[in-house]
Amino acid sequence: MKEIVIICLLHTGAAGDNENVLGTAKALQNKLHINGTNVIRLDVEPQTRESQISAVVQGHKANDFIILGSGQKGYHSLIAIKQLNLGKKIYANWCGHQFFDFLTEPTTSLLNSVALPASSLKPWMKHNFKTLRVKLKETEGVPHNTYGHDLEFEYLEAKNKITSANSYLLVILPGDAELPEVKDKTEKERFKYFKVKEAENLAEYIAQIAKESKQFVIVTNGHRTGRRDPNTGREVNKHYAIDPIDPVSQAFCNRLETRLSAKKQGFQFFDFKIHDGGRIESNYKALLYLVKITDNSVVYIPGESTSRISEVVDNLPADKIVIFENGAMNGNHKENIEKVYRSHIPVLQYRDEQYLLDVRRNNILQRFMSTRDADRVANSIITNFFQNEFMMGTLAAALVSAYFTPLHTLSASLGIFAANTFQAPVVLVGTAALGLYLSSGVFIASALITYAAKTNVDFIECCFSTINNRLFQNTVSLEPQNNLAG
Repeated sequence: MKEIVIICLLHTGAAGDNENVLGTAKALQNKLHINGTNVIRLDVEPQTRESQISAVVQGHKANDFIILGSGQKGYHSLIAIKQLNLGKKIYANWCGHQFFDFLTEPTTSLLNSVALPASSLKPWMKHNFKTLRVKLKETEGVPHNTYGHDLEFEYLEAKNKITSANSYLLVILPGDAELPEVKDKTEKERFKYFKVKEAENLAEYIAQIAKESKQFVIVTNGHRTGRRDPNTGREVNKHYAIDPIDPVSQAFCNRLETRLSAKKQGFQFFDFKIHDGGRIESNYKALLYLVKITDNSVVYIPGESTSRISEVVDNLPADKIVIFENGAMNGNHKENIEKVYRSHIPVLQYRDEQYLLDVRRNNILQRFMSTRDADRVANSIITNFFQNEFMMGTLAAALVSAYFTPLHTLSASLGIFAANTFQAPVVLVGTAALGLYLSSGVFIASALITYAAKTNVDFIECCFSTINNRLFQNTVSLEPQNNLAG
């Protein structure tokens, strides 16, 4: 039985990137369902990381490796590993939440595949990957490693320190976010910021909503909240255990306390911290589960965090979620919300230093996502990983059939092969469709090829994904989907 080793490139201080990698790895493990499949978790921080991975690959009996990376550090590690020419089959996949400048580098051609939200992609970006011959998988959000049982476990660990209330309003504070295009920019210009003034305005709005709804307010932050000085772009608070509360979180809490104390309402704040050894102190998942199981409760999630949004919408009903705009959002973040989420989830708009709730949800709320992005990316990786074997089988079948069957059957098989291999125009796909129709009368096959051509879906991937889903239909997700809105 084939053995595939999955190597996860992780690094400290990038929770979203790590979630991305681990979520994809878990989905791959679940779908491959092969005895002996290994997941090797390596930190990409040490300078010796490539040599460490080289030793693992060279010393392992397996010949097939899938290496997963995310973010800028993950990208450079993937490229360095591929450049080692280790003599084994190494499939490199990079996932991200937006298109970065480094993806235009010629070395990107060393990657086998890339996964990015469709809303963040412009035509020239897609053409970039086509030119570099890198498979592109478009997603709705981003892969993540957060499942219902994870939330419940975290909640059971933390519930004794959470203030008891009948209902809750959970606020997850935004953080400073790097822009996708950073060439020729100063440190200050490389980022967009969630500033003190905006935090105070948000606190004003939340206090008013809490007074009207009589919900108990819980506030938490993340490793990017108040991390940089907006005037210089330099890091001023890395959320280490020895650091004080960052200035943005402090400003939000001060203003919230002032407004709620007049009504004798309190609130609770949970600070994100990084302890010695890289241990993370975060109550984020526990608090999400609290909102999930408590009636009339809601979570406000920041629009600049694509990973957070993906995690929340995959685990909570839509009527318990509000996405709020903020100054750290760039154009990609806004496009993602507008194209993917706005029709299902309320969006709190920020205009002229004031917040206004925009509700455009459908009258009949429905399941928001039927498939997690981690599953979509895993399907694509499996398809591409086995594609050469599948294509060789197709070509072999075509050559054999040429001896025994009419010419149009050979035309069909070779047409499919050429359309996939050389990214041939629709005419070749049409030839393949016609050949299949004439030789076997299987109209469904003809329609499938035509559909694949019209929707720009690779024929081989279309077929193999269907087969893969059939084979592994009982292992599509480790957790039942709970994102029904009611």
